[in-house]
Amino acid sequence: MTRLPTPWEVICLQCDWLVSEGYWTMAVAVLMSVVFYLRPSEALGLRRCQLIPPLANGVEHHARWTVILHPMELGQPSKVNQWDDSRLLDLSDHDFMVPLLETLWQRASGPDSPVFEFTYQQWRNQYRRSGLALGLHDLGPPTLYGLRHAGASLDINLGRRSPLGVQHRGGWAQPSSMRRYQKAGRLTEQLHYLPHGAQLAAARCASGIGNIMSRRCRS
Repeated sequence: MTRLPTPWEVICLQCDWLVSEGYWTMAVAVLMSVVFYLRPSEALGLRRCQLIPPLANGVEHHARWTVILHPMELGQPSKVNQWDDSRLLDLSDHDFMVPLLETLWQRASGPDSPVFEFTYQQWRNQYRRSGLALGLHDLGPPTLYGLRHAGASLDINLGRRSPLGVQHRGGWAQPSSMRRYQKAGRLTEQLHYLPHGAQLAAARCASGIGNIMSRRCRS
């Protein structure tokens, strides 16, 4: 059995907590994991050279930010032996990510500089702390790996991508893997586990995630 995907509203609520606690870059990593379907190891392994800014006067796919996973020159393929996996920031719903990617790109000192400088354990610990602090225990322990699945579920349930499109974006080998993400009703069910106040707060965070992430922390 697979863990149910975390609702987007809950993820935004947790990001708001991370930012308020001074973990802005961890919140960005959470959102990138959802938007780009990243495994934790892929997020933590990102280097500046893997964040490709859009061309100033680019058209179509050249006008969007791109993340290149497993570039051949780094010598490490994906779990399914893929190289040079390009994932575009191609949905208008994700435009709030543009200034976040710009900030990460500008902060890195050189092409081989890591985008994120915290460890997996540090990231996991703070993400779990957010769940405890926000009283999300009825949803089960939050997991970083589940963020990738949350992104796929959200895109399918909102009709933003086809199951085949999600499969290609996430690098899943089998179409049968998509069945687990067609659970729109289960996402709504999980929100019912939250107290009414938490539901309202989560909805506010989802609608204002761009403003939340515009806050910069020094850590």
